[in-house]
Amino acid sequence: MLVDTGIEALRKLSQSLAMLDAILSPEWEYRYYSFDSKWSANEMMASMRDGSGDGYFILFNQHGAIIKGFAHESSMSPWVSKSEEVWPGVWVRNL
Repeated sequence: MLVDTGIEALRKLSQSLAMLDAILSPEWEYRYYSFDSKWSANEMMASMRDGSGDGYFILFNQHGAIIKGFAHESSMSPWVSKSEEVWPGVWVRNL
């Protein structure tokens, strides 16, 4: 069995979470996860919202993926730490 790694595995996991959530919660307003495979002509968008202000967006395209997220209780959050520095290792670039 082949195991996907990296961006393709993240895309498949994001789609799976959104599909399971749609099955368990047919009403949009009660879902945490979503996935739009036709975000634009060449992009897909995954997202999560928990109703408490935490969430993320993942944009997938031919160049890879970019993630924007917020978790207010995370040790990386400015709400927990007063540091205004970017957390070490956050900026990652693979070419």
